[in-house]
Amino acid sequence: MEPHLSAVFEDPVVRALLEEPHLMRLAYVRTDGMPAVVPIWFLAREGKFIVVTGPKAAKVRHLRANPNVAFTIDTPNPPYRVLLGNGTASLQEVDGMAPEYEGLARRYLGPVADGYLRAMGARVRRQVRIETTPRALRVFDFEQRRPRSLA
Repeated sequence: MEPHLSAVFEDPVVRALLEEPHLMRLAYVRTDGMPAVVPIWFLAREGKFIVVTGPKAAKVRHLRANPNVAFTIDTPNPPYRVLLGNGTASLQEVDGMAPEYEGLARRYLGPVADGYLRAMGARVRRQVRIETTPRALRVFDFEQRRPRSLA
């Protein structure tokens, strides 16, 4: 990871955004050239962002054709905190559940995760791990670091 990007991960605003169960909004380019965005569970590990999806998800087909993505992770209420980024996604098919999936379900579903995982365990034959390596990251906290366009 680029040294300037690793410093972003040390920012207290970013650390809080990555520790709290906020959804990532992952944007990609469809094969017809139109943009698309999907809210999705994520985790950040070693400077990369990981999401997990099913092999038949439309985003898998589109990302195989064009791995360029953009994303935002943000708080739902003021004062807003935002992490914006873009990068390149790599896809890896996994037999059964991806190793990160149980942790993701527990992070986002809390006490109902056990029932969800039991039901999913019986159905999931394959998953796709999408790992995004960021090229650029920007942070706003709307108290001290507002977008320049608002100045």
